[in-house]
Amino acid sequence: MLQGKNSDHWNEFVKKYENIASIKEDIIASYTLLIDCFRSENKLITCGNERSAADAELVVGEFTKGFPEKKELTSKQEITFQLSSPEDGAIIAANLQRAFPVIPLVTSHSFSTAFSNDISPHFIYAQQVFVLGKPQDVLLAISNSGNSHNVLWAAKVAKVQGIKVIGLTGVNGGELAELSDVCLKVPANHVDRFQEYNLHVYHLLCKLVEDTLFREGEDIVVKKGIPKKVDLIVFDFDGVFTLSLIHISE
Repeated sequence: MLQGKNSDHWNEFVKKYENIASIKEDIIASYTLLIDCFRSENKLITCGNERSAADAELVVGEFTKGFPEKKELTSKQEITFQLSSPEDGAIIAANLQRAFPVIPLVTSHSFSTAFSNDISPHFIYAQQVFVLGKPQDVLLAISNSGNSHNVLWAAKVAKVQGIKVIGLTGVNGGELAELSDVCLKVPANHVDRFQEYNLHVYHLLCKLVEDTLFREGEDIVVKKGIPKKVDLIVFDFDGVFTLSLIHISE
């Protein structure tokens, strides 16, 4: 169930895109998978072809920085940088944002061309899922028809490896719907409308996930925190080092 600000996001979404409201249950199920993934310090992996490849990259852009607003580091994260780098820590912390780990499989051009030439173009995504994926990660597989060969093989490998699969397809779903833990079958029969709806759907998911996890104050990416104790060397009043150590806990 969507509550608080997320309920507002949904209501605003429905007002603008009423025809997409028919997949609300699947949107909520996808949101839940992503929440579980990031809470457990796992990652999202994305893939698609042509414009869907562009969507797969855009999802990464939204998740790996604050969306739609900058999400500053927590106090613990800021202090970690300041302790590690007293001169530059504040500058570093001010220019980083809390975000989520997402990997696009569509940008590995050297690998993709080599693997396509040496092995098979149908397995360029499957190979990367096999190498990079781990149990409880999530694969966002985007295909208008739901039948793109390289996307289907990636989904099949993901299932074997315990990786959850969110399919994003046109209204028919294709074979990808059967391979997905959740399939977002947007109500579109034509490619142009499918591509338009995709943008709105994953923007909504980004907002829902970000507001949920950052509202709770959870540190998703940088989990190092403050050291359990910091040893300080203390000067006596005469300016001489003392061997005594003061332990400061969190």
